[in-house]
Amino acid sequence: MSKSPRAHGPCALCGFDRPLCQSHLLPKATYKSLRARHPGNPNPVLVSQHAVVQTSWQMHAPLLCEECETRFRVGGEDWVLANCWRAAGFPLRERLASVAPLYAKDGSAVWACAEVPDINMDKLCYFAASVFWRSAVKTWRVTPTATTSIDLGPYEDQLRNFLLAMAPFPDKMALAIRISNLARLIDTAAVPVLESKAGFHEYGFHIPGIEFRLFVGSKIPAEYSELCAMKSDHRPLWMLKRADIESIKQLVDIYGRGKTLQ
Repeated sequence: MSKSPRAHGPCALCGFDRPLCQSHLLPKATYKSLRARHPGNPNPVLVSQHAVVQTSWQMHAPLLCEECETRFRVGGEDWVLANCWRAAGFPLRERLASVAPLYAKDGSAVWACAEVPDINMDKLCYFAASVFWRSAVKTWRVTPTATTSIDLGPYEDQLRNFLLAMAPFPDKMALAIRISNLARLIDTAAVPVLESKAGFHEYGFHIPGIEFRLFVGSKIPAEYSELCAMKSDHRPLWMLKRADIESIKQLVDIYGRGKTLQ
């Protein structure tokens, strides 16, 4: 049986008129790793702003040309998905365990990763930026009846230029990356959502074992640059015990309020 012809139009990233791939909001391999953890019900568990959804539905749409799909895959996806938590282990956390942290107390720690061999901060940051940008550039269907997106306003195009290597990481953004300290990790992935907007906007998403937070706006406190994985001289990665506890509470709360599980 022959494949359906690709849609043809302007690539959302490079702008060239080309055949378009079925691009995913979260990388396709994320679904595969989550399915592998649920032999009874193989469908992955995804978290959005209003729902926990166990479904075979994948968030994809004709968005990027083949060249830009490869740009995202090589620029960050391949490395991140090989080093995030999977059933066989958690290579990124295992590497951090062999490095002395800048600070550690009561299950929380911060590592300076600028000079740590085998931890590619550029790829971690590029991956995060690509997912936040994808979430902003179009509205995605989480299920056949529910959608998700974020609004980066005037900063969307700045992030696009960064992804195209046409500009540095936006000045009015800061990116924090947290590694889970849970002994048994939660088998979920979450799409980018707006977490707060107290003077500036904070967005977040996670894949198994890694959470990404993007702070956006002209009123971001100056000290946020020190925690930014992209702009800080230390290129820090964080492990916060309280954040793990809050993540569990939030997930339980969504279940408890009767949100969608299908």
